[in-house]
Amino acid sequence: MYAAPDEYKARLGESYFELYRQCGDAAAVSDLEAASAEIDSALSGRYETPVRGNAALLSHWCIVLAEEIAWTHTPALAVPESLDKAASRVRDALAKYAAGALRFPGSPQTGVVDLVEADEPVFTRDRMRGY
Repeated sequence: MYAAPDEYKARLGESYFELYRQCGDAAAVSDLEAASAEIDSALSGRYETPVRGNAALLSHWCIVLAEEIAWTHTPALAVPESLDKAASRVRDALAKYAAGALRFPGSPQTGVVDLVEADEPVFTRDRMRGY
């Protein structure tokens, strides 16, 4: 997991007790694991998982995604708008890291291949026959 349960509880404060009143701490750990799995699945095409490097950023992302998941434990009709926007920003950032637009320095990448567009070759086997 990218975030510890104690860190998650401290970050959410009073909201933690409201979100997990009925289902308890085991659900919080499960939500952190689910959020970590989402991060890993988004980045596994480019990085070895679990990703190493920038632990503070990964922890923040994990907590935001876990809190979004936590709202499924409540009778509330919708996730708060600010949390919805934060989760969208996390997923946008994950997509940028997965695409290679942003990188985690020092984190081993998996078989990354960068494709390059180029003009059609001029000196091909067929064009060079007879020379």
